[in-house]
Amino acid sequence: MRSGAQVTINSFTREKLKTFARTRYEDLENFFNEYADPQGKDLQLFTRVSKKIPDVMDQLWDCFGATNSKALTNRSYILSVYLFMEELSGGGTSFPKKQQKPFMEFVLKLWRRLKDEMRQGMDRSNRELYSFETLVSSAPGEAYQIERRHAKLVEYYSYFQQHGKIKGD
Repeated sequence: MRSGAQVTINSFTREKLKTFARTRYEDLENFFNEYADPQGKDLQLFTRVSKKIPDVMDQLWDCFGATNSKALTNRSYILSVYLFMEELSGGGTSFPKKQQKPFMEFVLKLWRRLKDEMRQGMDRSNRELYSFETLVSSAPGEAYQIERRHAKLVEYYSYFQQHGKIKGD
């Protein structure tokens, strides 16, 4: 449930303020109280984003399906994957079918490599993933960490598209 709330507050905040939102309990509570009965421009925003979120979720489901989605268990990583898909799809409307499989492969490979690096402890070999792991695990609900994870996903995906591997490997 909390992942859904984190997706919602960040989707709305990015649409309205062009930035990410902190996702502590009190931030989520304030957000949902604010949008309990939206009026005027907030109602228009509410209507637009309320349609976008399920559209993006449907696209993620098309990419990952039941089996592959079970591999993703970290809330901050899931939030970042959602926000990245939202950006790539232009707000839920245009993620090309031919890009679904490469996107899924990237997300799953990055997650597997990240977990492998964490298991290596002091013997880590990929400094890029060590840095990204910090963004996933340290203050994961802070807006600045969500922004940094997002920027890294954009960078890593571009690298993956060009080289077919995770940056730093």
